[in-house]
Amino acid sequence: VKRGPYGEMGTVDSKNFCCFVGFAASSLMADGQAQCTGCGCEEEKVSGIVAELKKRQQFRGDRAKVRMAEATLSSLQDLTSKVDLILDH
Repeated sequence: VKRGPYGEMGTVDSKNFCCFVGFAASSLMADGQAQCTGCGCEEEKVSGIVAELKKRQQFRGDRAKVRMAEATLSSLQDLTSKVDLILDH
């Protein structure tokens, strides 16, 4: 497993193989590879890890940049409408 920024992890999902449960980050692991915790049967722990990684991805990386760009665009539209009202007055 290699390290990298949250925004470059790609898809993060839990994976079941045989009787084991693990998680995989598409761009950080080879195809079909997954990381298990403990003895490999800790489904709740894996679900928690996947949820935490997805939450961190949401606040960093491309999704965060898109969200910030949308907020900036919305603020700019509000400002434009206010300037138009001032000029019309």
